[in-house]
Amino acid sequence: MDFIRHERTLEGYDSNTRHCMYGLDADLLMLGICSHEPHFSLLREEVKFNRPAPKKSGAAVPHRANPSQINFHLLHLSLLREYLYWEFYPLKASLPFPYDIEHIIDDWVLMGFLVGNDFIPHLPHVHIHDDALPLLYQTYIQVLPSLEGILRFILFGDSSLDFHLLKSK
Repeated sequence: MDFIRHERTLEGYDSNTRHCMYGLDADLLMLGICSHEPHFSLLREEVKFNRPAPKKSGAAVPHRANPSQINFHLLHLSLLREYLYWEFYPLKASLPFPYDIEHIIDDWVLMGFLVGNDFIPHLPHVHIHDDALPLLYQTYIQVLPSLEGILRFILFGDSSLDFHLLKSK
């Protein structure tokens, strides 16, 4: 990500540059979508749970013995961006300020973190297994238009939290 951030600062940076990041960390999806790069893809290996543990003999792990048998998945984050655009599209007609998908994406990432991930705990009584995300999305769609024509999202432009807004709504 540091490389991508650096490239964006260079004169003549082409906004149509394609980026692809490889890794198994699920947070790469959030990191990639937060980059606001329109052409960003993630490449990851298929994760198979409940796989037998490797033997202590020092032999190669069976799923790594033949790399050609590893399944890879390629996710184009532009598709996720489009899905988010349409998920929150009902907001467009009711907002007293311009519909900005970039701010909505930032807020979407924050909502995902509020239900928890591997480095911060979820909010009390808000858990992903209890359908917390659809509840947060619907609440967001209901509350955002009531912000009195002031362009205010959960996150400020510098990515800091608007605690006053979170507390008041």
